[in-house]
Amino acid sequence: MLSVFGLVLALGCELPRDAHRAHLSGQITARSDVAGSEDNSGFRVLVLDAEGRSLDTLARARTNRDGRFGTSVPAPERGIYTLTVWGRRGSEQLGSTDYVVADGDSATVNLTLPPQRGRLRVRSQENAALSAYQNTLAQHRTSLVRALRSGGTDAKPTGRRIRRTSSILWRLRDTFPGTYASQLAATASLSLLAGRNDSLVVERLQS
Repeated sequence: MLSVFGLVLALGCELPRDAHRAHLSGQITARSDVAGSEDNSGFRVLVLDAEGRSLDTLARARTNRDGRFGTSVPAPERGIYTLTVWGRRGSEQLGSTDYVVADGDSATVNLTLPPQRGRLRVRSQENAALSAYQNTLAQHRTSLVRALRSGGTDAKPTGRRIRRTSSILWRLRDTFPGTYASQLAATASLSLLAGRNDSLVVERLQS
């Protein structure tokens, strides 16, 4: 039976045309008391484009003895893709996260095994913007759920939360200028205000 990693390789054997090209590097190491060795070679890094039923491999890399790797990442368009890390045999996924590919962006990812907490963390300007965008939306959803659970149905506090989240999202354009996620944040900001404060929507569109 083919492993998931084997299926990924089989389905993703053709690399797409590189309309956008980023660079990804980093280090993946296993604690010596867990691995029983200081050899960190053979861990596999894949960047995947999953759309519908199709699955393309945009980039792949393997770590050297020190656990370091590096690869260029071509993508058909600027956008959010999936970054995964696999064990040496390719049958165990060790981590996965969203990853922005944008032309000229250089990102790093470092992982110590076994992972202590959370997802893979990708460091670059583009991916910092993505984290800020996703965290803002997550906090907004959490605050709304808490309000509903506490019996809060007053429209005024809800409206204030929406306006506050909209403003935070809009300011990401200044914090992370020109990034892909800041554009997503601007669109989400306007969507939150639509039907609630259309005059502010028009003002922001004209700014």
